[in-house]
Formats: sequence, C-alpha cells, structure tokens
Amino acid sequence: MTAETRQEEYHCFLRSVSLLANLPEDKLAKIVDCLEVEYYDRGEYIIREGEEGNTFYIIAKGKVRVTQSGKQHRDPRTINTLHRGDYFGEKALISDDVRSANIIAQENGVECLVIDRVTFDQTVGTFSELQKYLQGYVATLDHQDQRRSLEIVATLGVGGFGRVELVRINPLLENLLPVPVPVTFKRTKNDGMD
Repeated sequence: MTAETRQEEYHCFLRSVSLLANLPEDKLAKIVDCLEVEYYDRGEYIIREGEEGNTFYIIAKGKVRVTQSGKQHRDPRTINTLHRGDYFGEKALISDDVRSANIIAQENGVECLVIDRVTFDQTVGTFSELQKYLQGYVATLDHQDQRRSLEIVATLGVGGFGRVELVRINPLLENLLPVPVPVTFKRTKNDGMD
C-alpha cells in the first residue's frame, strides 16, 4: 500500500470517528499528516491508570479492555471494551490530567492511530473552535460518567422547570466509587442555636 493510499484510508476512517466528524477538511488533513501508528499485542498496556497523559488514541484495528481500580478492591475491574473507531485519551489533548483507567490490548495486532498534545497544538492548536468543541465534549463525557454511576429509582415529580428523580448509586459501579466519610456535627453552647 502506498503512503498516499494509506493517508486516504486514514482520512476516510477519521471522518467516521464521532469526535472528528465535523472537523474542517484542512484541519483533518493536517491531523492525518501527523498521525503515527502504534501496534500492541494481547496483554500489553497502552495506557496505565495514574500516569500522566499527553497522547490521544483511535483504534484502527482490534479491541482493547478498559479497567479501573476502586477504593474497595485492589485489582482493577473491567469497565468497558473498545473496538475499531473508538478512541481514548482525548482529555490529554486539552489538559494535564492523569489517566483515569488502564487500556489493555485484548488481541494481537491492535493498531492505534496516535497524536500527542504537542503535535495536536501545532497542527490545530490555533483552531480555537476545535479546542472549545473538545473541552465541551470532555465536559459532556465527565457528566455522562457521573450520570452512569447513578440509577434512577423513581420520578418524584414533574413541573415547569423539569423533573425530580430519586436516584441511588448503580450497584455495578459501587466498588469503583470513593468510600464516603461520615461527618458528625457537634453542638456547642455558643453556636447561637439556643
């Protein structure tokens, strides 16, 4: 396969990735030019939880397992499986966050298209709309992560300003959430509540 054919293939593939689907043609072309390809075999860690991240990955071939540690168990638990067209590490393009999960190749020959923050900034960093879009997208992901940890028990009421729902922590994710610390209040004579 020629380099030009490969770039064309990556270009079409990236158009199918939801995060990049609405990117202007010239910016997508620049990203395609800067992409690197990395290969991983079964059991290899692509990302380790707790490490600093500065690289964004798009799975071009194969599947990976996402694991995460919890407060109540030592060994990381599988929380998701990602396939061709899925991506991870997008927060690394806009912030210095540490990795929140492990990403492990589930089969030999996993192929990832990779771009690091420095290259991303040099290529599309001046394109403020994309950076704003990415920040909004990451905020949406954070909100979805928080909502996924809750399970709706019942609707308590519906009114002109929305609905009120009774929620509880999703039992499947209970062990991944931080353990709550009980808070006690002590009343003193001088607290003005006599």
